[in-house]
Amino acid sequence: IHALVSAFHEHVALHSLMGLSNGAHWCRNDNLTKLSLEDMRMDNLASEVVGARLTDQRYLANLSLNTTTPWANTHPTQLAAERHNLNDMARKLRFRHSLCGYVFGGTDHVFAALKTLDVQCNPVCRKGAEMFAKALINGRFPALEHLNMHNCMMDESSMEVLGPGVRAIRDQLTVLCLSGNPIRCLGVNTLIDHTMNARRLHAVYL
Repeated sequence: IHALVSAFHEHVALHSLMGLSNGAHWCRNDNLTKLSLEDMRMDNLASEVVGARLTDQRYLANLSLNTTTPWANTHPTQLAAERHNLNDMARKLRFRHSLCGYVFGGTDHVFAALKTLDVQCNPVCRKGAEMFAKALINGRFPALEHLNMHNCMMDESSMEVLGPGVRAIRDQLTVLCLSGNPIRCLGVNTLIDHTMNARRLHAVYL
C-alpha cells in the first residue's frame, strides 16, 4: 500500500510541476512561483524524480514540503535498521531519502528565488540539520526570508550544526519557526549566538 501511495503522490506532484498537454504528454512548466507538496509522501526513487523536476522551477518563491517523509522504508539500509529495531536510525534514513532530504542535500541546485520554505513535521533531526546548514552556507538559498521548521525532531545537538547555517542567512531572514523541537536552553542559547544583530529578523517562534 505504501508503494501505491508513493506512486500516486509522485503522479500528483509531477502534474503540479509540469501539467498535461493534450491529455497525454507531460509538458515543461518553468514559471511556478508557489508550490505545495504537503502530505505527499514518496519513496526515495519518486523523490529523486520529483526533486529533479523541482529544480527546473527558476521563479519558485514559496515551497511547502510539510510532512513529505514516507511512512515506510524502501531503501535496503533503512529496512535493515528497522529489522534490528534501530528506529531512530530508520527514521533518519527515511528523511535522507525523502523529497525534503533531496532538497536539503540531494542536489547542488541553487533555489535563487525561494523566499518561503516550509519543512515542518519532517524528521530532520541532527543529520538533516547538518545537510541543511551546509546548503545555507554554500549559498543555495540566497533569497530565503521565511523558514518554518516546526516539529522537525531537532534537539540541542541539531542546533549546534544548524546554527552556522542560520548565521549565514541571518541578515535576510524575517521569520524563523522552530517550535515543537526539544532544543532546550542550550539550543536556544546557540540560536541567540548565531542570530545576534540580525538585521531583518522580527519573529522567532520557539
